[in-house]
Amino acid sequence: MTTKDNGKAPTLKQFLQVVPVGPNEWESVYGGCVLALCVSAAFASLPTNDAGRIYDVYSVLGTFLGPTSTKTKLRFTVEDIRTTKSFATRKVEVWQEFPDGNGSGTTSRRRTMIQLVDFHVREPATSVLSGMTYSKRPLHPESCCDDPDALISQDQYLTENQTSAISKQFHHVFPLFFRYLDMKPIPESMGVAKALGLNSAVRTSQDDLPLQQRTNAHWWRIKEVKGGGGMLTTPGERAAAVAFFDAVSAVSTLEFSLRFFSPPNPNEWLLHEQHTENAGMGRTFSTGRVWDKDGKCVASMSQQSIMRAKAEREGAKL
Repeated sequence: MTTKDNGKAPTLKQFLQVVPVGPNEWESVYGGCVLALCVSAAFASLPTNDAGRIYDVYSVLGTFLGPTSTKTKLRFTVEDIRTTKSFATRKVEVWQEFPDGNGSGTTSRRRTMIQLVDFHVREPATSVLSGMTYSKRPLHPESCCDDPDALISQDQYLTENQTSAISKQFHHVFPLFFRYLDMKPIPESMGVAKALGLNSAVRTSQDDLPLQQRTNAHWWRIKEVKGGGGMLTTPGERAAAVAFFDAVSAVSTLEFSLRFFSPPNPNEWLLHEQHTENAGMGRTFSTGRVWDKDGKCVASMSQQSIMRAKAEREGAKL
């Protein structure tokens, strides 16, 4: 599957149906794009009209086996590991074919990602224990104290608080944010003030906190395009959108664990807060969580990423 260039930016709903290989300087597909497409593939394999059962995704565990190129098609294989009255599990693999480089015209096949996706058939309300509906709050109160409709947009925040050079660089490094999402940054979070590390010299209210307590936080929702397009209608589309946003990053993710606690609705405002927890041995471990406007945590994602000193990165490969 590949995108079609019709001169118009595709909606996120169209993005979830193709491989959004938007240009970047590394000629690699963003990890969140591949993750979202795998989730969509898993949903597409579920039984239909199965005695009225509703399958809710609750766990997505995956490993990046190598960079995914923008230069060749992606192929997805989905294996039915189990399908029972209460659960379904799918193994999803992403494959690409690459020229061998010897001029013979032959190609080699390589996996770039593998996922295990688990679904739980929705339980009747009578089976939910009284008092057993609760969720963790954001790390910092500032993350959820404001009405997102009253906050300024990501673009306006950059214009008012960063130099034109930083704003231009932010658009270049994170173009998919502006193409598919409405975003309202939380000004008190360190990641916002420092433009996700592009302006590290800025002083913030979180500078004196331990590293593990510093945050990056935004409200976000799917961008509605003129004519009503862009809204996501199926559970698979909505879960894939959360997977996409939760994984978009400038670092190289090694493995991740994405868990859903209730079906998210990214057509409405969702709060995303990120923080790091551990680092060492050339890797970092970070967590991001997503809340709805009612303060209910609907999803959580943790991931380990590669972390190398600048001198060691030159010419290095994963």
